[in-house]
Amino acid sequence: MNEEKTAILGRGARQVVTGVVVNKKCNFRRSEYRRLSVMFHRWETQGVECAVRGFVELSDRRRYANAFFAETGGFDKKRFVSHIEGLLAYFTMIERASGFESTPLRKLWDRFSDLSMRRVPEMSTSRSIVRIDSLASCRKLGTAESRDYGMVGTGFVLSNGKLLSAAHCFKDIGASSMVYNESSFAILTLGEEGVTVHYDGLRVSYADDWAILNKPEEFSRCVGLLPSINTGLQVGQKVVAFGFAEGDPALRRIEARVLEVVGDMVIVDRAFVAGMSGGPVLNGHGEVVGIVTKGSGDMAYDRDGQFITLESVPEIAEQFYS
Repeated sequence: MNEEKTAILGRGARQVVTGVVVNKKCNFRRSEYRRLSVMFHRWETQGVECAVRGFVELSDRRRYANAFFAETGGFDKKRFVSHIEGLLAYFTMIERASGFESTPLRKLWDRFSDLSMRRVPEMSTSRSIVRIDSLASCRKLGTAESRDYGMVGTGFVLSNGKLLSAAHCFKDIGASSMVYNESSFAILTLGEEGVTVHYDGLRVSYADDWAILNKPEEFSRCVGLLPSINTGLQVGQKVVAFGFAEGDPALRRIEARVLEVVGDMVIVDRAFVAGMSGGPVLNGHGEVVGIVTKGSGDMAYDRDGQFITLESVPEIAEQFYS
């Protein structure tokens, strides 16, 4: 035993093993968060090269200076961005091993995504998920009597620039003979950005309960979620669903396992809450595998959740799975 590397640390002290804090759970040091936060601020206000020079000087990463800056003085931005992405991925691995979510780490991923314009893992899923508040005016075909249909649901932006959701977040799928007036609209809210869209560009399937439209220009900074490149889900596979449950402005995250796969419909062992309809379902790699279609309403959570696979949307299947 190397006595120089041996120490007794009480629970009142910070217990660090190989650079990882291990008191109650594995975590990264607060100093790492502060260094990255300062670096991102400089990147945004003074430019990436200035941020890098400060980062390698103030942190213990001076040894990387030669990798980021050539002898001629040139700056390798691609290498630096990859270095920061790898560092954040390492912190994410530590977090997931502990089974908890870190708000500070999620903020760092968000800053990285905004500044580098790179797609990031599930940590920044919320940056691509949209709250939907729809109000439709419709009438039955062949009649003049009209009625309103309102719904609160969820949608998400995919990496191909499309916004996906469930059809019933916009229209009454139990009444396919309804004609919707031009005044029908939905308010899409992404973060603090809200935009009103009308139904003229909306495509839906009453049978499969999916909806798709082009990403609004106001959401241009949203890079979107990546679809899974692997088709087919296995019984017992872990998935994670996101949505605005019961109209709550806070995003809900529900982990579940696949119970049954029936064609394009998948049943899981957890209830998806009303309001999560239209939200994305992700696999363990943070890739989208489906769209939430059924949850439990009226505070009753005894029904198994359901979602449809991305392959059930022809426009998506043709682009990614043909």
